[in-house]
Amino acid sequence: MESDWYEKVLRSNIPTTVFGIELSGAKKLIGVALLKNINLIHRNAEFAIYIGDKTERGKGYSFDATMKTLQFGFCQLGLNRIYLYVQTENKAAIKLYEKSGFRVEGELRASIFKNGRFHNEYAMGILYNEYKK
Repeated sequence: MESDWYEKVLRSNIPTTVFGIELSGAKKLIGVALLKNINLIHRNAEFAIYIGDKTERGKGYSFDATMKTLQFGFCQLGLNRIYLYVQTENKAAIKLYEKSGFRVEGELRASIFKNGRFHNEYAMGILYNEYKK
């Protein structure tokens, strides 16, 4: 399911920057982090991350990749805001995003239909001046 999403992002014409998450010693690709829907006029972009190798989850790689992607967005692209959407039930991801400086900006009710039912999502964001702290 996530691989279908990844392929869709790569095929789209929407400005996107994709970073591979690789284990440096093993030269093993374990996931991706990306900025998509990059809007240089409004200076914002949407963040997403996926660790495909389940054996590598929970080891801090997501936090490192998130922080490096934020640094690229704010310092290289000159963005002012980076945002994301996350299902409200995904407690591990929410914890990661809050640790990275994202704040909940709102809740989208019944915005995702998955596994036969609707799920809510949080809209979360971080501003450049919050990242600098």
